[in-house]
Amino acid sequence: MSAASSSSSDRCPRRREDDDRHRWEARYSSLRRQYARDGGVVYRKSALAPDVFEAVSNELRSSVMSTTTAKSNSRMTDEGTSTSFATLRIGARVSREDSPTLYDAIGREGGGLLRLVNAVVAGRSDGEDGSYHNSMVLAPDVRVYEKIGAGMGWHVDDVLYRPEAQVEVVLTLENTSDCSTMWRTPRRCDGRSSSSSSSGDESVVDDGPLERRRRRPIRWSEELREYDVRSVETTPNSALILRAGGVEHKVTPLTSGRRTILKMAFVRQGSALVEDMAVHASHHRPDDGKKGKDAARGSKRRRRRSGKSAGGSRASRD
Repeated sequence: MSAASSSSSDRCPRRREDDDRHRWEARYSSLRRQYARDGGVVYRKSALAPDVFEAVSNELRSSVMSTTTAKSNSRMTDEGTSTSFATLRIGARVSREDSPTLYDAIGREGGGLLRLVNAVVAGRSDGEDGSYHNSMVLAPDVRVYEKIGAGMGWHVDDVLYRPEAQVEVVLTLENTSDCSTMWRTPRRCDGRSSSSSSSGDESVVDDGPLERRRRRPIRWSEELREYDVRSVETTPNSALILRAGGVEHKVTPLTSGRRTILKMAFVRQGSALVEDMAVHASHHRPDDGKKGKDAARGSKRRRRRSGKSAGGSRASRD
């Protein structure tokens, strides 16, 4: 083989790597721009490869959701007794034993959901500096809306990690209900959408990369007149990606059918759990006795008194 041929061959892996990178960036660039533009929220209809989604669904049906109705499943708990503001919703924590395929999708480098979050939120590949990983504290929860009236009012998710808030993902497993998932961003008097930051006093004024977005204060009471509202009936294998502390969202009350979702959290490298927010880390902890239940009730009362946010919503570990 000539030196020229050898040199050309040596460059091929780098060329293929660059081509793969360009395809990857093109695939997710529009979602990344939308996520930044809308203040940390984006909806994607196809989150996992079909065979992976089917495997996750089957594993959960044979473990956490092994009965015909969730209310007859001893693992499901009523979130009315937890730190959630959800109405008539029930759910359970999902372990690796319940769904190994799910844990691969959220925790293994190249896993479908982990790759999606890093591409859309961070603009990075898994494992790169500044990338996200699944939270070891906020284990995945399966949540079921099947009771009449089950839903959730306008709220903003609690920021449980600093300095960078966690990113939460809602993966729909099934939906035969009439529930709608809605989110809204304040609109300024000039007609432009103005997405609030986690501190509640700034506005995103361009749609560059998340870490470089330019912000400036705005006067909410004078400039805000109404909201831009989006509404969707989420479909199986769709993902709603939300930055905690960002956009207000809700689930309209159920009157028919059933909706089952998975809620997961992803944390940026270098961020740590806020100590006084640890009580909200999961709705579905193992029963640790009366002391733990009293702590949860006390936390819920405190949040009812002080958890108000713009537009009458409350902060919540949704």
